[in-house]
Amino acid sequence: MTTHGKFRGPEFTPFNFKLVPGISEKLTDSKGRSIWTVTARVVDDLELEDIEAHGVSDQNHMLVAMLEKPGCSFNELAEHLGWRTTTDGKPNKQRVFRIMQELKKAKLAERQRDGHFILSKKGEQEANEIAEEWAQATAQHRGKGS
Repeated sequence: MTTHGKFRGPEFTPFNFKLVPGISEKLTDSKGRSIWTVTARVVDDLELEDIEAHGVSDQNHMLVAMLEKPGCSFNELAEHLGWRTTTDGKPNKQRVFRIMQELKKAKLAERQRDGHFILSKKGEQEANEIAEEWAQATAQHRGKGS
């Protein structure tokens, strides 16, 4: 990004942060009860790697779920994956939506005319490879346990 000849303040090293829901003792309602809020917390490089790995893992699970249950709604995919909201325990469609947007951007999923998403040819190939890797890992794990 460039300043286009305008001084906007000193440059700084970018940093990563995570939004964390919680309760603050300083934030209360009119009856003095603590209320939920969201705060930003700085994330170090090691935690950032964990977050990124978790994101790839979620994408892998979504690809395999779409392979197993083609043409499902976001609600059905969330249910199949066991992804629930923390507030009310309902299927977490928002999580599915966010991951689906990442898969679409990577050209692993595409939207049909009816609004449902399906795997692209590239996505189907990756989903099959992931499912095969998981099946081999499971077979090896079972072999060691016997």
